[in-house]
Parts: sequence; C-alpha cells; structure tokens
Amino acid sequence: MYRVVALQGAEVQLSCLDEQGLDARALIAAVVGAEDYALLDDDGQVQDAVRVADTSGLSLLSEAERAAVRDWERHLREIDEGVPPDAAEGTVPRPGYDPARFTVRQRITAKAAELKALGFKSSSVSTIERRRRVYQARGVFGLVREVATGSPWGRTDERVVRLLLAEVEAGRDESDGHGTRLYERLQAAVEREHPDEYDRLMISRATFYRLLERLGIAVDSLRWPTQRRMDAANGATAPYTPTWALRLGEQVQIDSTGLDIIAVGDDGRPVQVELTAAIDVASRSIIGAMIVPKVPGRGPGAAGWAGAGPGRSTQC
Repeated sequence: MYRVVALQGAEVQLSCLDEQGLDARALIAAVVGAEDYALLDDDGQVQDAVRVADTSGLSLLSEAERAAVRDWERHLREIDEGVPPDAAEGTVPRPGYDPARFTVRQRITAKAAELKALGFKSSSVSTIERRRRVYQARGVFGLVREVATGSPWGRTDERVVRLLLAEVEAGRDESDGHGTRLYERLQAAVEREHPDEYDRLMISRATFYRLLERLGIAVDSLRWPTQRRMDAANGATAPYTPTWALRLGEQVQIDSTGLDIIAVGDDGRPVQVELTAAIDVASRSIIGAMIVPKVPGRGPGAAGWAGAGPGRSTQC
C-alpha cells in the first residue's frame, strides 16, 4: 500500500506504507492502469469508484448553448434521481418524480408535460427518452450533440474530442506547441483507450488540424512562457524540438560528460574520467550509468568535438 506524496506532471511520488516496501516514483497512467490498483480509505478498505463528470465539451459552446445543455442535464437528473442536482440536502421530490412511487415511464411523461408548459420546442416523450439514454451513455458530450445546433467538432467522435482536450491540457507543461507532437499524443491516447476501435475512431492529420481550428485551439498558444524564456536564455532557435515520451522505455537518451576528478586506472596510474548515462525520457530517471577513462579529444574545444580527429560521440 502506498500514500500519494506528490503529483508532478505525468508522475506521482508514492510513499510505501509497508515496512518491507520501498518508496516509488512512477507514471500516473502506469499506477491507475495496474491490475491491482484500488483507492483505499483510512482503514485500508477499497472505496467504490466515483466517476467524475467530464464537462470539458461545454467550453466549446456559446453561452446560450451551454445554458441549454445544463438545463437539459438538470431535467434528466431529476427524472433519474427524483430531485435536481442543485437541490439542497433533504429536498423531497416534486409530485410525479419520486423514484420510489413512480416508474421511469411515468416520470418521463411528467417531465414531458412540464417542458411543454415551459415552452420547450423538443419536449416529447420520445425525445426525452432518447436524450436520457445518450446522457447515461456518454454524459455531457453526448448531450451536446443532442441539444446544441450543430456539433462544434463536426463528425469526429466525441470520445476522440475528449481525449484531444485532455492531451491539450496535460501537455501544457511539456509541449512547445508543435502540432505534429500533439497529433502523435492523440494517436497514442486513442490507441490506449480504444484499441479495438482505433482504425475507425482515429482522424487523419488534415481532419486533426481542421478540428483544432473549429475548437479554437491555436497550437502556438500551447507554448508556455517559461519554455520561451528558457529557449531565449539558451539561444535555441528553430527548428527546436524537445524530446518527450508517454511510456517507460519509449525513448532513452544517452550522453557523456567529463568529470572534474582524477581516478586510479586499472594500471594504478591516475586518469581523467567521464560519465556516460542512459536516461528514460518518460520517467526522467537514470536507468544505467558508468564511469570510464576519458578519451583524448573529447569535450568542447577538442579536435574531435565536431566529428574530426580522434574524438568520438555518444550514440543513442
């Protein structure tokens, strides 16, 4: 058992509660995707999973469309739960909506009569039944298609839009706004969440850029000011593409650097040494390292630094 100590980007720091265990640092996706993952209470008992409503689709609508979707969500929740979602604790269901006394069909009929009296254009029993099924299956994203006049994301499946919005938000701390990289992140997300439907759900690159335009997402706006300041300080100019990875072992960087120390070589003589390390990009952890005698010509200003002479470069 572990306690979450800190969250940083896509990683989580875990403190082990077992005496024989060790603390850990891992990708959040790897932790919550593990077969034995569960959320425990203070007594160590497994808590029931709570599904958090995804309302990110509402941000793509106009104020009037957003209000209409919220109104319908409120009415549909009253049909299923007996009271609106914003009702105070202890509120008694209105006449005709008590789940203990009326069937779903009776509650839908009561809601149809109420909406008709309020002047709703779409207030038939069949319309309410359809929107209720859609809301139960797909949440707010499905309701947007039903209520808003014309889907803001065209014919793209809302599940792909949901993943895209999540990747845009998750990548703000890591991405410099390159569209190609965002598209690759979306591909990985669709493959991870819907592997059996990937070929049907995944959109083309051209559709991807049209979708960004329709959603009002400017790729350049994803670049954080901090990253721009770092680029300026380091003198980085285009093309400059930071390396990123989503899975452990997906990308490994290997590099060498000289150490300002003198060591004793195998022959007993003092030698200069250098460190070569392999770093996993996703977890930012060192997965392998070794210290070896420094090769002549290695380092800035050496003859072999630019590829000439006896110098060498670290291969990845």
